[in-house]
Amino acid sequence: MPTTGIWQEEPEGIVPRFSPRVARDAASYRFHPAERHEPQDDGSLIVRFHAGGLQEIAWHLARWGGEVEVLALHRLQQMVRDLGAWRASP
Repeated sequence: MPTTGIWQEEPEGIVPRFSPRVARDAASYRFHPAERHEPQDDGSLIVRFHAGGLQEIAWHLARWGGEVEVLALHRLQQMVRDLGAWRASP
C-alpha cells in the first residue's frame, strides 16, 4: 500500500495546482515516486499522484500557503485550508 511517512491509509488521488510564482520550487519537491507533473500554459504546475497519509500530505502542501490549490481530494482541500488558518492565527 503506497503511503507517506507513518500513516497507513488506502491511496487516493491527490491533485494540487501550484501558482506560477512557486511552480518551479514545487517541481523540485518530490511528493511521491510515481507523481506526474503537468506544466500549464499560465506557468502553474499540476501534480498528480496516488497516496495515503493525507495529514502528512496536507502539512507538506500547506508550506506553499495560498500559492497551492488542492483540485482533488475534497477532504485534503479542507485539511490544507484548516492548516493555513491555524498557521495564520496569532
